[in-house]
Amino acid sequence: MALSELRVFGLLLVWRQQIRVRRSVARLSKWEFWPAWIFYPAVALYCVWQGIKQHSFSLPAVANLNQKNGGIVGESKIGILSELMATSPELTA
Repeated sequence: MALSELRVFGLLLVWRQQIRVRRSVARLSKWEFWPAWIFYPAVALYCVWQGIKQHSFSLPAVANLNQKNGGIVGESKIGILSELMATSPELTA
């Protein structure tokens, strides 16, 4: 192998690595596609902090009285929408 061929091969390797780094950075910058479990610890800590501050841990559950568990866990979007459609005649028109 000639010296020029080695240089071209080295430049191709560097170029490929730069493309991989750019794709990784682009993927990480789109936070709306991150998995949900990344955000839950912060929400849980905030709920605990609010519970301590308000002297009650039931506050998040009573925020949305018409939804199961206050809309925090286990809510069904189709169930909520069908209930809204049944109770609000202006939404069905």
